[in-house]
Amino acid sequence: MAPINEQLFFWLYSFAHQSVISDNLIIFFASTLPILLLIIIIIATLVIGFRKQIHSHKLICLHCYEVFFTIIGVSLFARLIAEVVKVLVHASRPFVIFAGQVKPLVSERMFDSFPSGHATLFFALALGVYGYNRKWGIVMFIIAFIISISRVVAGVHYPIDILAGALLGLFISGIILVMDKSVVFS
Repeated sequence: MAPINEQLFFWLYSFAHQSVISDNLIIFFASTLPILLLIIIIIATLVIGFRKQIHSHKLICLHCYEVFFTIIGVSLFARLIAEVVKVLVHASRPFVIFAGQVKPLVSERMFDSFPSGHATLFFALALGVYGYNRKWGIVMFIIAFIISISRVVAGVHYPIDILAGALLGLFISGIILVMDKSVVFS
């Protein structure tokens, strides 16, 4: 009997290659949505900062940009740590291990899968947003979960990669954001 990680992987992967529509949706969530989300966050931050500048007659809305750079910086730092761990652990992706059985829906340059860099980045980002705004933080957690699970369904990660990435992102983001006095976790 295969380990639970492989069983869960194959169950989730079984949703891939069912139809062109579902495959395109999986591809969107696994690779397009993460890029769009980062672009939206950058644009929203700039627009909010610009609007606050106009209303407050200040040259720069420092707090808005400080929050943005804190959240993005922490998230990118967490992603960097995930990439270092990937190189050290060197766990192959499912489509490498099961070359004849798994055809990934998205292409990957790296063949190391543990931990998931996407899960690390987006769960760190979600916790960062949650620290400053609970409503949007919850939305970000849902999006982080969807992005992460879609990476398994797409055939490029095991569930354990996602779990490890999510925990790593939450841990790094949590430690750094707890030290930030402007975070409102309470």
